[in-house]
Formats: sequence, structure tokens, C-alpha cells
Amino acid sequence: MNENSQASVIARIGATVFLVTFICAGLFTLKCTTRTIQWTYTSEPNVQITPAKQVILLTHGRSGSSWLGELLNYNPNALYYFEPLHALKEDIQRRRQFLYTTGKTEQAPGPKDATVSIRITENFLNCHFENVPLSVLAPGGLKHSWFTIGGRHRQMSRFKSCILYETDDRPCIPLLTSACQNASIVSFKTIRMTLRMTAGMLERNPALKILYLIRDPRATMLSSWKTFEKLRTETIAPVGINLFNFIRGYCKNVGDNANMYQEMETKFPGRILVIRYEDAIKDPVRKAEEVYQFLGHRMPSEVRDFVRDSASAKEDNGVFGTSRTDPAQTAYKWVPTIPLKLVELVENECSHGMKYFNYTPYDKLRSKYDEILSQLE
Repeated sequence: MNENSQASVIARIGATVFLVTFICAGLFTLKCTTRTIQWTYTSEPNVQITPAKQVILLTHGRSGSSWLGELLNYNPNALYYFEPLHALKEDIQRRRQFLYTTGKTEQAPGPKDATVSIRITENFLNCHFENVPLSVLAPGGLKHSWFTIGGRHRQMSRFKSCILYETDDRPCIPLLTSACQNASIVSFKTIRMTLRMTAGMLERNPALKILYLIRDPRATMLSSWKTFEKLRTETIAPVGINLFNFIRGYCKNVGDNANMYQEMETKFPGRILVIRYEDAIKDPVRKAEEVYQFLGHRMPSEVRDFVRDSASAKEDNGVFGTSRTDPAQTAYKWVPTIPLKLVELVENECSHGMKYFNYTPYDKLRSKYDEILSQLE
């Protein structure tokens, strides 16, 4: 790689990047002295950003992704779906038949067949809803609670009204198709994909961009342990088998995403943005502007208003909500309360991903806890 290419890659992930020696040796010809990575997006001078037509917000559960998804949900010109692969996962686990708008049926594949998720995702992002199961387009049974609860899918009011009124959802799909075809961005959030699964999609869909959100794995695992029913009854010492397998699977995905990002950023420059939750909550408006700059679109006033309101709410709106009285404090309040056995387990299983995404070892983080909070005030 020549010097101009090196400068181009560096500019895309931040003005100043220092990586550990073994990472640098694989990507850049640089002499590295520290492991600080600045995960910020800076557009290259005199280079026009290609606007994204399709966006996948890819993340992990309990990582603050609902808030990030609202940056698209509040956009009056975007079509945004909340977790469309959730229903697909249930169909696959229960071996249900897929029903399509044409009346065609198809047996759900096995749980390890990722090709179906990829195929349905691509058809969805290209508004080819005849090739997407109805359970994905209008999930939640007759009442469609998963789809219509709260403020989900703000820009699809006509479609939501139709599926709530009709007993057969198929006549409503043209409303969804029209909204999709007229949207400047077609997007969705998912915790059920990895960066590896998107490589082929980026190849085949030149207008697709990926937002990858990562939160401190220790905070994510603590929140998952407290929130998810299948984990709440698990012990830490000794660690329950369900919790151990959950952490191991999560850390494997984080590590693989780190490896794939290194490969894919070189192959698909300027099309994957890594967002650390802890960086986003320090200055939410600035991070929202950064996201829209990366996407190549102007940030609407409705999105700006949401960001400001959500970061200064009078009260938190629940464990799955997007409004916080003090989001910066929320991001680090886990530090003094997390069980040390859980810290040990996560840091051991997630060591590669934590190093790559620049998460400080717990002993150092705990010693600087008061200093970190004072900097966020």
C-alpha cells in the first residue's frame, strides 16, 4: 500500500489513528506506540460522499441500538424497520412455513442456514416485498404489537392502520411498497446479523452502507444478565451454563466483527461506520450529525429535535426505552456494581474484541471512574 492509500484509509476512521503493533503490521506500515483508536468518521477532502439508499444498523442486544435506530425512525424521508429478522428467527426456531404475498408457502430452513436471512434482507432493502415472508413485513400476530407498539415505524402510519384493520395483511403490502419506493433511505436495525453476513450484500448493492454499533462488552453482558428472562436466574459464581454460552457466543461475534471490519473497510472504503456507544452519548447531536454525514444525507430537523429531547428527558422511559435523564452517566453506572466474576469472564472471552475497539481493562477503568464521570458533567 502506498503512502496516499494509507492516508486515505486513515482519514476514513479518524484524523489520528494509533493501533497496536500486530494490527498495524497487518493493515498499515506505521510505527505504533499506543493502542488508542479514535472511532470517528471524517470525510476525505474533495471527495464526494455517495448517498446511501440502503442502511443496515447492525449491533448486539443491550447496546443502545434503539436510540441509534431512532435517528432513522424520526427521518420523514426514510423507511425504517425495527428488528424485522426477529420474526424470521421465531419462524425458523419453530419450523413454521413462510407465507408470501403471492400466496406461495415455503418451509422455514434450519437455524444455521444464514443464506435465507441474507436473501430476505436484500429483497427487503430493495423493496421486493413479494419475496419477503408476511411474518417479517407485518409481525406480531393479529394485533401486530411488535410492529405497532410505542413510536415504532413512524413513517408508515397508513400501512400500520391497514394491518390493524384487515384480517388478511396481503392487501396492505402495496402501501408498504409505495412508502419504500418513495423513501430516500430504506433501513432497518438488527441484532441477528454479523459483519461477515453483509460482505456479499455490500458487493451486490453499491448503495448499501452499514452502521455497526458496539458497547462495552462488560456493560452489555451485565445488562443482558439483568434483563433477559433466560439469563436472570443464572448464577455468576459458579457461572451458569446458559450465561456462559451466551457470553461466549456474544464475544465470538464481537471478535469476528473486529476481524471482518479490518478486511471490509479496505475492500469497501467509506461504507462501514463503527460507532461506540460510549462515544455517542458524550455528544449525541454531534454523533448524529456524523452519522448523517457518513450516510451522505442532510440530518432533518425532526431528528435533531429527537436527539436533544432524548438526552435531556425528565425521566427514563424504561429498560427498552430511548430517553434518559443523563445518558452519559447511564453509560458508566455499571462500573462500580458489576460482579468481578462477570468482569473476569467477559474480559477473558472478549479479549480480542475489547482490545480492537479500545475498551480499557476493568482495574484501570475502576480506578478512573470518578475522573470519567467528572469529565462527562
